[in-house]
Parts: sequence; structure tokens; C-alpha cells
Amino acid sequence: MCKPDGGDVPQNSRGQTAIKRGAIVPVASQRYPRFAGICTNISLNLPEACTWCWDDSFATALVAFEKTDGDLVLFPLIKEFDRQWDFASLQGASGPFFDFFQSVFGVIPGQRIFTAEEGAGMTLFAVWWPWGNNINI
Repeated sequence: MCKPDGGDVPQNSRGQTAIKRGAIVPVASQRYPRFAGICTNISLNLPEACTWCWDDSFATALVAFEKTDGDLVLFPLIKEFDRQWDFASLQGASGPFFDFFQSVFGVIPGQRIFTAEEGAGMTLFAVWWPWGNNINI
């Protein structure tokens, strides 16, 4: 869903593709306007120093921020997405998205998944993934 807007895309310090702030939704905006709105609204609450990156291993856009900024970012996730899943609630979920999610990511206590759907079986998701260093999300 949230891909770079094309052209030469620089790498961040971890060697991941950096995505310019505010450029995460142009690909999706016409085909999936609801998803584009969700992505835009969430990105507005990210700390200014955050950089979106393309994670090739999971084929997703990602952004990491300090745990101290967690409330600033968590509120729009709760507000914008239709559903919130955690370790306990995901166990009873079914369907292609959940099969994919369990096989690619898996979820442990403390992690959350936010989902929104827009017709034709399309699911936009965001993952709240606290790092083991207890500093970053």
C-alpha cells in the first residue's frame, strides 16, 4: 500500500529504502482512497525526525520511533483502523490475511495489529511492534 513515489530512493542508516515524509500514499490514493486517508492521518502524528523505510524482507513500509513518542502515534492507530488485534485475539481469527500474518510475522504478547478493510478483500494493516531494547517501537 504505502510505497515510495518513484525515482531514486535513498537508503537510511540501516540500508533500507528511505521514503520521503508525506510521500507514502500517492500510489494508493486513487484506487484506495480510504487507505490513503488512513496512511496520511497516521503519518501526521509521527515525530518529525522519523523516516519511512521500505522493508524488503516483509514487503512493507516501516517506521521506528522512540517509546516516549508512543502515545502520540498510538492514538491515531486506534482512531483510524477498524479493528485491533493482539496475541490473545489473533488466535481465534481466520481468513487469508490472518493465515498470511501468522506465517510471515507471528505475534507475541505486547504486539498489536491494526486492520482496516476496503472491499474486494483488501486489508490495510499496521503493526505495533515494541523492540526488545525497550526503547523503540
